[in-house]
Amino acid sequence: MQYWKFFIGVAALSALAGCGDDSVSKKTGSSISGAVVDFASGLGQGVDEKMLVVVEADSTLVDKGLTATLGKDRGTVDNQSTVYIVSEKPFKGVLSARALDKDDNEIGRAQTDIDLKEDDAAYVDFQFPGQMDSKLVRKYRISVRS
Repeated sequence: MQYWKFFIGVAALSALAGCGDDSVSKKTGSSISGAVVDFASGLGQGVDEKMLVVVEADSTLVDKGLTATLGKDRGTVDNQSTVYIVSEKPFKGVLSARALDKDDNEIGRAQTDIDLKEDDAAYVDFQFPGQMDSKLVRKYRISVRS
């Protein structure tokens, strides 16, 4: 491949263009670096948004002084999802997460133990069965298991 000749030519033209503040090399460098930064930040933002899922708090969660504020599909093949849980009062027990499809049909269920103090918060991981197709999940309904 002859790409190296192209890059040497661009570098030579940039050097010949001048050294002032309005030089072609500075404009080109700024334009390229801005595009890379915009692309990189857009990429990260897109990945984060794709990982987000809707989380619904069941009345049993609310009754215990707990709220679920954020849900993320971990994007791994092991069907793990993370939910951010905030507690107003102490809670020690089992939380259940039901994975629901676009028609609100349950397609998977997972449980996890948590122990939160008053005015505490934690990211809680739920491990769903490997058979569940996580691409079908539209939301998670979180409840307290009795």
